[in-house]
Amino acid sequence: MVKMYFKKSLSVLWLLLVLGRPCQSSRPIPHGCRQAVEAFLQNPTEETHSNLTLFAGEQCWSVFGSSNQKQKQLTESVAGGNRWAAKYLALHLRQIGGGNLEDALISLGQFGDRDMESLLMLRKNEILSRRSLEKALVMVPSSLTDKMKSQLDLLEARKSKVIAVSKEDLTSEKAEAIAAIDKVTALIRRHNDEIR
Repeated sequence: MVKMYFKKSLSVLWLLLVLGRPCQSSRPIPHGCRQAVEAFLQNPTEETHSNLTLFAGEQCWSVFGSSNQKQKQLTESVAGGNRWAAKYLALHLRQIGGGNLEDALISLGQFGDRDMESLLMLRKNEILSRRSLEKALVMVPSSLTDKMKSQLDLLEARKSKVIAVSKEDLTSEKAEAIAAIDKVTALIRRHNDEIR
């Protein structure tokens, strides 16, 4: 009896493999995610951040990932200086691509313009990778693409904000940030000299 059940189970398994039964590559959005996302976007606070992250873990990110408008709302909150929005965005950078990733990194740089210590804390707490921190600090809005002087002014202002962070346990993050800014500043100056 057991042998016969085992053979039937193997046959069913084999049929599933041969027929190529479609697998679900993404889980459905858990019930309540959309409401948690909307509440967070309307008022990104510690409470709404906790509700969003504790409710369904990483699965609620798919609500943002499937909507450019929601990602735009999130990056606007980040650029406006909201630390909870910045933390949530930083946690999900690896899930963003293309122009949305560029916008996300630019908004994190703008967040740093308002609260550099919190941006460096995201790096210290390993929410942001070193590379993401560096990119966030040196990426500039598209409105400055052809304005070398404005880019240099922005980068110098960011460097000053990094230097002004007085928290002692951020020494290595400050060094990473300053090195990244100095590297890009030198490249811009060299490029500017070549154009003259």
